[in-house]
Parts: sequence; structure tokens; C-alpha cells
Amino acid sequence: MTAGGLFNNYEATLACDLDLTLDEDQQIYQQVSTWFETLRSDRVCRLLTTELLTSLVNDAAYRIGDEDHPDRHQPQERGDYDGVTLPGLQTDIFGISSSPKRSLAPRIQALPSETRVRGRSDAPTSTRTITPRRRSSRWWKQMSAADAQHPRSPSTNPTGSLKLTQAGHDVDQTTFFRYTMFRDANWVSEQKPRGVLEEAIVPMEVIVEGDDQGSLNFKVDHAEYRIAGQGNVSTWLHWGDLRATLTRDNFTQAWVILERLNDGSYRLEITRENPAEAA
Repeated sequence: MTAGGLFNNYEATLACDLDLTLDEDQQIYQQVSTWFETLRSDRVCRLLTTELLTSLVNDAAYRIGDEDHPDRHQPQERGDYDGVTLPGLQTDIFGISSSPKRSLAPRIQALPSETRVRGRSDAPTSTRTITPRRRSSRWWKQMSAADAQHPRSPSTNPTGSLKLTQAGHDVDQTTFFRYTMFRDANWVSEQKPRGVLEEAIVPMEVIVEGDDQGSLNFKVDHAEYRIAGQGNVSTWLHWGDLRATLTRDNFTQAWVILERLNDGSYRLEITRENPAEAA
């Protein structure tokens, strides 16, 4: 049980009352049921047995221990390493998923409550209307190999994070991201041996090469004690669930764009087109 699994990550739950005599409700039920069965039938979904638990304990790729007492030999800054799965080690216990989950997830369209009429199966379904939103802050950076999670040296482990630098913009990178770009995020402070570390979970709309990935949560952390040792970089963005996409496709020298919109939401885009030229 990791900090991420217990409280750093977010889980979503939906309670939905369905009338299975209605065609559209029956369709929702079938879509969700099929999705659950797809997940359960995947080869990486394993029943937790005594034998499997023993294999996990004995596998060198997994670290079984107390997160409150981390290994003192591990460095203070460990990127996305959570103290459980050792970076750089491979394991065959779970293997690789047999199906791409994002493309299989059901796309369910709910009926607006005002058009929901019991006993009718021909009520119109709602469609998502995307309203253009103005942006109040915009920053971009051409990603290095380290940013893109493809370090040049095979002996170097990916960091799991993006360092939010000045990147040629007229901003003070030591304060811009904490007090302008992400100023309204729910920041939580923790006292570290070197000083105060602030963290926030920021949901962002994600677009990768024009493909809408939906909304993902990103951890952003800020520490003034990094300024001297990290080339005046005090704020990091951790890739989280997007890390798998970056690992699969090499986006070295591509551009990452962060936008804060006027409605308080955020957008993250990865593109191979120079945003300065596009603007």
C-alpha cells in the first residue's frame, strides 16, 4: 500500500439509477458491464492469492517496506519513485496489458435531466459542446531528452518529471509557476530537512499531437531550496499517468505547452509544432 494508492491519487465513483426497460439505460448498463469484464479478463489483472503474494514479496522489482521510514540510502529527490517499485528493474509477474485501455473505455452520453421521460426510448441524447475559452497565462518549453523521459545515457533512469524553467519567457521561473500559473491550486506544505516542500494536484485537459486525452491529474511541487542546486528551477511537474505515453513515443525536442484559462481550468499540450511560430 503506497501513499499514491491510498491518498495522493484520485479515484472516481458514480452511482447511477437505471431503468433497464429503457433502451438507453440498457445500453449504458451493457457498456459498463462489458468494460468491467474487459478489465477483469486482461492478463495483468491477477487474483490475489497466497502464491501471488509470495511472488511479489520475493521479486526484486518490488520494495516491501514502511513508507514512513524510507531507505536512508535513497536520495532526497527521487522524482516519481514511490518507495515501492524500484526504478530500472523489470518483472514478469504482471507483464504487459493485452489491450489499450483508453481506446476501449466506453464513451457514454447521458441524457439531460429535462429530456429524460420515463417509458420513452427516443429521447434525444446530449452532445458535448466545446466552448472556446480564453487563456490568462501561457508557457511553453522545448523538451530535452530528460524532460521527455528518454535520457541519453542508458544507465540513467527517467526522472518522471518536467522542470519548469524560464525557457526564454519574460518570467521569473522561481515564482511564476507557484504564484501565477498555479496560484489557485490546493497547495499542501511539508517540512523537509532542506526546507519547505509544497505540493498540489492539478487537473488538466491533455492534448497530445492533436489527440484529446481527456482530463488527467498532475502533481506539481515547489521548493525554494532547489533554486541554488537546480539552476534556479524551483517548481517541477510530475508526468504521472502521461508518463506511459512519453515512454512509448519519444517526444525529445517536441514542445510542451501549459495554459491557465480564464475559467480557472488548465490545459497541457504536447506538439511537434513550434508554438511561437504557430502564434
